[in-house]
Amino acid sequence: MTRFPINALLPLFSLVLLLSACGRDEAPAPIARAEAARAAKPDKGDLSAAEVAAQAREGLRCPAAVAAREGQRPVHDVLGVSSGMALELARQTVLCSDERLVATSADKRGFRIKTFGQKLSLGFSAQPAQAKVHRTGREIVQDMQDRATARGLNSARPDLQPGQAKWYVSTVGLAGQERVLTVAREEWFAAERLPTLASVEQALVAKYGLPTVRGTGNGVIHLGWSYDPADRPLKLGCNATANPESPSNLSADCGIAVAAELHSPPDNPGLARMMRVGTVDQARAMALLEATEQSLQQADAQRRAREVEQAGKGAPPPKL
Repeated sequence: MTRFPINALLPLFSLVLLLSACGRDEAPAPIARAEAARAAKPDKGDLSAAEVAAQAREGLRCPAAVAAREGQRPVHDVLGVSSGMALELARQTVLCSDERLVATSADKRGFRIKTFGQKLSLGFSAQPAQAKVHRTGREIVQDMQDRATARGLNSARPDLQPGQAKWYVSTVGLAGQERVLTVAREEWFAAERLPTLASVEQALVAKYGLPTVRGTGNGVIHLGWSYDPADRPLKLGCNATANPESPSNLSADCGIAVAAELHSPPDNPGLARMMRVGTVDQARAMALLEATEQSLQQADAQRRAREVEQAGKGAPPPKL
């Protein structure tokens, strides 16, 4: 069985963070609470990027706790974030990797799953804080038109500057039990300190081992590490997605997968301008999705039974 993303995964990675199937009075997810707290603060006018980051990261404690290694399983973390990690620890680890990052919930992405009427909360993305500058409606419309024109001319600018990084982390589970499913990170190296392409590839091999797949084309090196559910290396068929903006599928026949992309600048193919790394444990992700769906189904059945029982006790008879 294969899980496919909703709406072809919209413009971001995959999977859903599921809220508990209980009532509406449950506490919101940590990221949602932080966003609600920021929205409730009075508007202080224009803010620099550093001020925005400080406000969004209020209460964050670094460094994050180090997650325990899973026995002798293949290495599959991205800067310490990996499949199976608790949501809040993953969020803390991501934000502690760069003091400029802020996290936002990802409400428009996820794999197809029966929700039984429950509202689903997703994983999160993290990106560098942006300065808050009040703009006129005309300026906002002009920016939208400029971006649309750039996309039409295939000249859209990257959303990151040299020296910056962004993340997408997907999760699933009932409230308080959410676990990481997929991780993807993109980093643009500082323009004045670009590493060699060979050194970046060597660093990846030192961490993840020899890749099971390697390919090149258009100034990009693609590396892949794939395993079956028993952690045996695979050559084809089971892949991760390195790009935080790209979709990902799951199969119970696949296990851990790691993917990396190394991009060179157009004027020097020996240097690395940008790197993407993504990871997933597909069999585990499938199991978590299915377990969450079953829990939601059971909670829905209990709700319906409870409503029938209550109606039988207090509902007035029909007028005939």
